[in-house]
Amino acid sequence: MKKLVLTTVTLLLVVINLKAQEPTTIEDYNYLTKGLKFQMENGLGIKQGYNIKEVGSFKDTSDKCTVYAFYKTNNTDIIRAILVTIETKEEIIYICIPNSTSDISLKQASYNRINNKLTKSQISLIAFAIAYI
Repeated sequence: MKKLVLTTVTLLLVVINLKAQEPTTIEDYNYLTKGLKFQMENGLGIKQGYNIKEVGSFKDTSDKCTVYAFYKTNNTDIIRAILVTIETKEEIIYICIPNSTSDISLKQASYNRINNKLTKSQISLIAFAIAYI
């Protein structure tokens, strides 16, 4: 399981590194894992000054994974982070993947969230979604 998580996170970091970047901040991380879900559920839209663009998705029989680039609207060349959503029958899970220039504590928090929150099948779903980018 840990090998699968590491492989998936590594693939996401490779995708992020394809563009110039600024480090993902703790504010970015908290927004993507908590604040965005609240805003979307309440019809508030995305944080002013930022945008999210879908870059790939994959669906299996029960879940759907979508991968998004999170960036400032005034600079689409700099990806702040990758947002991964897993849609299940019960909920939508929001995962933030910090970029490679981010603080190690954010990278560890992301790894822990993936490892503790997702099933092996959902982690595989992320890998397939990345393959379609």
